[in-house]
Amino acid sequence: PFHSIKVLETLARLVLELREHIPHYDTVLSDDASGRLVALLLRKIINNKRSERGEKLKHTYFIAGGRIDQANIDLHSTKLNEFISQKKDSLGKTLLVVEYIQSGKGMETILQTLENNGVDFDIATVSICHHPDSYDLNLLKHLYYGQRGNVGMRSFYNKFIHSGVIKDPHKVTAHPKKSARANPRKMKEARKDISLLAAELSPLVD
Repeated sequence: PFHSIKVLETLARLVLELREHIPHYDTVLSDDASGRLVALLLRKIINNKRSERGEKLKHTYFIAGGRIDQANIDLHSTKLNEFISQKKDSLGKTLLVVEYIQSGKGMETILQTLENNGVDFDIATVSICHHPDSYDLNLLKHLYYGQRGNVGMRSFYNKFIHSGVIKDPHKVTAHPKKSARANPRKMKEARKDISLLAAELSPLVD
């Protein structure tokens, strides 16, 4: 997923957008399954910068967000709220990481859950589909993105072979599950790419 020049340029732009905030995040929330690889990259960059101050990121959590079947929205919201409400006092400044935002509708549940629990958070996404002015203002006030277009979706959506996780289509939970089709070699390669890329992008942060 990280071998395209377009992806690398977009991730670099995203890091530049976040550069003033990166050293101050206490928690990374990965909107799994597709946000996991990007979340791991940003976590590595955050830790690279925090280590300069003798600190480390406090928490990384992987949640099953995104679009949910209409019949399961209420249950999914309840599961997410249970998890966030249990953790909210320890989250601190939080970065929610997703790979792509199309209409923004898929973000509504987790956005509302974080706000209702008083979490101080930003949202980082590789790319957005539409012009920023077309999105809800409540989303925009939290949002940082690499570029417009579908590079985030094309590069990271459904990459369970590399990420190792999927959303369970038959069970509504706050978290993803391990994919039976994950490829350990591909996962190891992806983690190696993340480490190398994090080392290259970390100097972009103030």
